[in-house]
Amino acid sequence: RQKVEQVLGAFLATHAAAAEPLLLGLVHLVRPFTAFDSSQDAFHCFSTFMSLLGPWRTAEGLRQHMGTVLLLLSRTLPDLHAHLDEETVHANQWLLEWLALLLSKQLPLEDVLRLWDMYLAEEDGLALHTYVCLALLQQHRERLLD
Repeated sequence: RQKVEQVLGAFLATHAAAAEPLLLGLVHLVRPFTAFDSSQDAFHCFSTFMSLLGPWRTAEGLRQHMGTVLLLLSRTLPDLHAHLDEETVHANQWLLEWLALLLSKQLPLEDVLRLWDMYLAEEDGLALHTYVCLALLQQHRERLLD
């Protein structure tokens, strides 16, 4: 916990404006970086990671990604899309957090590390996140429909 506080404190001191759209979720985004031995290394890697997020950090970027996921959901899993509409489960209740926090709150740390490693290994690896979200919905489709 102390390392999380140190890294977030340093990040907010130097990047307050950039962190604002994700302020409440920063604790979850920094969690994978606590594996580093030193707080300085964790801060450096976290700061670099946040700069790589680019449009994912903006409200407009998140709206665009939400629209893409919802469009693909309606085309690939139309029954689930219709069910979520019928039950008035709005995307802001789940999808916004999935996108903004890159599933760091929803998945175990080991899975987050593997997923983010894949995102960072490719030049436009974050584009895969849309499909990861759809894959999770597909995987849990039956339970969601019940």
